[in-house]
Parts: sequence; structure tokens; C-alpha cells
Amino acid sequence: MSISEKYAKIASYINDNPIATLGTIGSDGTPRGSAVYVCPDEEKHIVYFLTKNGTQKYTNILAHDVVSESPGLRVDTACL
Repeated sequence: MSISEKYAKIASYINDNPIATLGTIGSDGTPRGSAVYVCPDEEKHIVYFLTKNGTQKYTNILAHDVVSESPGLRVDTACL
């Protein structure tokens, strides 16, 4: 199965299940989970999530760029 075929399956799953859990580290070092909407870009093989500046998850990501996301997709914080 090619990368494009695999990603098409992932994108289909995400389109059917657009809410994921994003795990971040709070300022006191405790883990925090937040619900986020996710959207796949099938051409670029990227999954996006959006949040407003100033939200707790945004602040946590800026402070600690270690995050997790279910259903197990890689999260790249380089664009923040």
C-alpha cells in the first residue's frame, strides 16, 4: 500500500471522527488534555488542528513543545 493510499485511509477516519485529544504539559508540569477539531490535508499528507492564541493549550505548547495527540498522529509544533 502506498503512502497516499495509507493517508487516504487516515484522512477518511479523521473526516468521520474530527475530534481528537491533544495532550500538553501545564506550567506546573502536570499533563493536560484538550479536545480539538482536526482536519486532514490529503494533498500534503498533513493533519491540522486550530486553537486561538492565549488558550491554555497554546500557552502550554509554546512553553513545552512536547505534545501528544490521539489517535496517535505525529504533532509538529515547528509552525508555532
